[in-house]
Amino acid sequence: MLDRAAVGLHRGYVERTVCEPTVRGRIDLPAHTRAAWKHPGLFDQLVDDLSPDVPANRWPKSAATELARTPGLSAGTREALDRAISAFAGVGDDPVPAADRDAIRAGAPAGYRELLDWCGLLDDGQVLVSLERAFEGYATRLFRAAVGERNLRVQQPIHLTPVALTPDLVVRRGDTPVSVWDAKWKRPAPAADDLHQALAYAALLGVADCGLVYPGRRFRLETLRAAGSAVAVHLLRLPLTDDPARLRRTAVRLRRACRPCRRGA
Repeated sequence: MLDRAAVGLHRGYVERTVCEPTVRGRIDLPAHTRAAWKHPGLFDQLVDDLSPDVPANRWPKSAATELARTPGLSAGTREALDRAISAFAGVGDDPVPAADRDAIRAGAPAGYRELLDWCGLLDDGQVLVSLERAFEGYATRLFRAAVGERNLRVQQPIHLTPVALTPDLVVRRGDTPVSVWDAKWKRPAPAADDLHQALAYAALLGVADCGLVYPGRRFRLETLRAAGSAVAVHLLRLPLTDDPARLRRTAVRLRRACRPCRRGA
């Protein structure tokens, strides 16, 4: 939520009822007729304001507000939630009906998918976390910091009629893919199926570099090559940390590691 607020909350036109001395919307004639004697010189009217108070913002705010009421949170977690809620100060407090959430997620603006996916993990006051999904999000943030938003495609389907294959991360330069990566929440010992998957992505995208991303204690990059093949399979371990300084160092090392993968660009 803080990252989203720093970039700028999505805004949409919201109809509001106001009572003002100048007309800037549609006169609410019934309301104005009933109350004109109470405030002469003012006009009851309906205006369309460009506001952050839209469903894509109300859902995260209501989810964070509900989570903040959970007993047993650490002081640091509660303080972070308070800052996130404050960052959405211009957003209403009304909760989003559960029946509307799929439609909100489907129509969400660019940059909201991950945030709304996290909101979807909240159910009846309990947080159900998929560690695999969480690691995919962690790897995505590090790759985004390393290569930049415009050079990264996240879970972009490769259509292979009648099915579609979806790699987690594709690093691009302009319109040209240069490497493809898939995050794996498991021990860093690639199974044959994982290697087949990575090589299939590389063949479909026409890139010479593919990789499998694993959690680890330290940053480590290994490369596998088959004799006579131009395709390299990279085995990448990303250290799990929430320390900002270590995250920055990891992003720098990841940027350097991605440079050899750009030889085809």
